[in-house]
Amino acid sequence: MANISRDIYNKATRQSGVIFQQQKPLLDAELNLLQDILNNKQIDLAEEVVGTNYHGDSFKVYASASNNEIKVKKGIFIHKGYPLELLDDITITGLTTPVGSRSDTVFIEWYIAEVNSAEDPSIIDINIGYETAVQNRIKLAVKVAEGSVFPLPVSNRNYIQIATLNRTAGNSLVTSAMIADDRDKSVYSFIVDGYEVQVDFGLNFKVTAGSAFVGDQEFFIDSTAPSVAASPSATGYAFINATGGVEYASSEPTSFHVLLATLITDVADITTVINNRKFIPIAWNYKYGDGDSGETGYPSLFESYKAGEALNKYDVVYISGANVVRKASASGRVPTIGICPQNIASGQIENVLIFGQISNSSWSWTANSIIYLDTVLGQLTQTAPTLTGTYIQRVGIAITATTILFKPDLFTIKN
Repeated sequence: MANISRDIYNKATRQSGVIFQQQKPLLDAELNLLQDILNNKQIDLAEEVVGTNYHGDSFKVYASASNNEIKVKKGIFIHKGYPLELLDDITITGLTTPVGSRSDTVFIEWYIAEVNSAEDPSIIDINIGYETAVQNRIKLAVKVAEGSVFPLPVSNRNYIQIATLNRTAGNSLVTSAMIADDRDKSVYSFIVDGYEVQVDFGLNFKVTAGSAFVGDQEFFIDSTAPSVAASPSATGYAFINATGGVEYASSEPTSFHVLLATLITDVADITTVINNRKFIPIAWNYKYGDGDSGETGYPSLFESYKAGEALNKYDVVYISGANVVRKASASGRVPTIGICPQNIASGQIENVLIFGQISNSSWSWTANSIIYLDTVLGQLTQTAPTLTGTYIQRVGIAITATTILFKPDLFTIKN
């Protein structure tokens, strides 16, 4: 049997297809190239648009009733454009009881393996009795690194953290309280606007003002960020870390990050800046929530803002500064743009519901009646304000006594 041609496709050439010529020998390399182009187009599209993502409880780590073991939910997790799938819930056994307090990292290890007829006999054509091709298949395992983070990258291996186990000394049972779900850091990974890497001077660079999603949290730079130094005579990477800071490293991190640019330097200057931002149009700045909007979990539309003061659950807010919200009031803090689905500490960046249904068992609205912004800070009313100098703003309508459709009208009338 002839050798099989591998590694045909070169992403840098950006081929769009293979045109076969008549009366020319057909090589397996050409067929492989055609397949590689089709596959890589799909992977590139998924990586650019979907990024790293999952649905519902896919790959969620949860407690087991037995000592020194955990369970992982079935589902699909998208990483680097590739679908990673668990067909059934799995149990990870064989963990050790910690002698002292210990943080363990639960992670997915995956790679693309070449599968031949020894592993999958169906590859052999029954009509000719031998294999004429091999297949690529994603192989994955969920592992636990006790007392450490997951391994450094090795050839053809990919890693993504999904949970942290904060275990206590002498306790062999992993409880729900010990499990920190790290998947949420991977829901979004893109730049909304800004964060363009620009050479400052010499080996230093800056990024422009803008906003970016790091995990499920949005961060802002209101003006050009402080200068960051790159290494001389090297190829390095500018990226946003998990806390929203801009960093530089000689190798791309394995922990969660948003890559901004690849930098090539000589002994004294940055000679090349390769833009690696995953830019998504501004309309994608909005995201749907499920189970976060009050007590009933209605799907609603959210946006991230920084709290300019301590906000309580169900407070309505207005824009008081750049990406900053405070309690709204018909006495002058207008217009309201959102309602808090949870308590938010001052200075904290959290999701604010900007459209959709939200429920509160302590409300007692009259159904099918308009709801207005109240003169009381952060509150709503079904009686339009009438005092001179106050503002009338319609913010929604009551669906039931305890549920409203929040749909604020940004047009206000001053009494």
